Amino acid sequence: MKRFLRKIKQNCVLFFYNLFYGIKNTEDIVFHQSGITDESGTSVIKEIENKRVSKALLKGEVTQEVEELRYRTYKVDKESTNFKYYAPTLALKKDGQDNKFMKYDKSDGLDIITIQPNNVLVENVSETLEQVGGRGKREEYTIKIKRDFTPRYRVEEYLKRLDVKKLDDTHVILDMYVSKYMNSYDFKSKGFIKEIEKIRDQKVKSDILDYQEISFITHHAYKLDDMIKFKFRNIWFKEVKEFDGNFILKFKAEIMNEDLDLTKRYFSKTMDDKYKNKEKKDTVVNFSDYATSKVYVCEECGKKVVLDMEMIDKLNAYQGRDITNEKTQDETPQVLEFMDMQISEQTYGKRLCSDCLKKYLQNNNLI
Repeated sequence: MKRFLRKIKQNCVLFFYNLFYGIKNTEDIVFHQSGITDESGTSVIKEIENKRVSKALLKGEVTQEVEELRYRTYKVDKESTNFKYYAPTLALKKDGQDNKFMKYDKSDGLDIITIQPNNVLVENVSETLEQVGGRGKREEYTIKIKRDFTPRYRVEEYLKRLDVKKLDDTHVILDMYVSKYMNSYDFKSKGFIKEIEKIRDQKVKSDILDYQEISFITHHAYKLDDMIKFKFRNIWFKEVKEFDGNFILKFKAEIMNEDLDLTKRYFSKTMDDKYKNKEKKDTVVNFSDYATSKVYVCEECGKKVVLDMEMIDKLNAYQGRDITNEKTQDETPQVLEFMDMQISEQTYGKRLCSDCLKKYLQNNNLI
């Protein structure tokens, strides 16, 4: 039995070895026949890398491939909002508007334009890690409020949603919904609620109602597509009302909105034609790239850095750092030094190890 299992294992290993070896030979033959290899075999890799979208993105170049990628990304994102996802294998097209936020204060008799939920925004992975560690910068929200001072309480931190109602062709009524109950996880919420009660009962003036501008870009908003920008100025406070367990801070404001449909702004005719003609994606799966390691050589000191794909797969998430900063003990030097050399090549046109990069930046007064 053991001999039988050993034989199966040997055959499997032999199969995958021959598979990768065959792929490598096929590539060598095709590239050689095309006349694009040299004795070192590096010109082929260089030419392929130069055609990659990632190369253009790192250089900040807007090539045709970048234009198509940008348009496709916004197109897919826009179309995805027309579907409701029930499971990884089940998605159905929405029939009509989502009525999740249909319940609102109708006592003023005004028509609703939209209802925008207010959520915390995190821009990138690095900021996400900072937020988790509790060392992040001040949080930003879907509803943005512009001021020329620092208030005692930032309404956007407690704001659940913003209802926009039509008053006339140039003005709207803004209903800010905040909970009338204290948040047990935020001791400041008690003071915020008392401040609103003073505004309602004692008619006191408060800095939490003083805004230069309120704005948001629609995202899962009621009745409207995503990426429509709303901006409000000349904001005047009217009153405080209660509705369904919430305080409503009501304002009158001047409205200015703008359609930010990025599929129109960054339209790509070549990509659109591919969609219309239902062309297949030109994707090349290269198993040999994953199976083999890559070696970068520093152009100054000759230091060799090896990229191990298995090591990258096992690399844990870590706090972001500047390329000139020292590596921490939690990082894997070989992997990160390889990445540093890629960054230095794209930024300064030279493959440099960390030490040589620092010398290069110092000699050129870049740090």
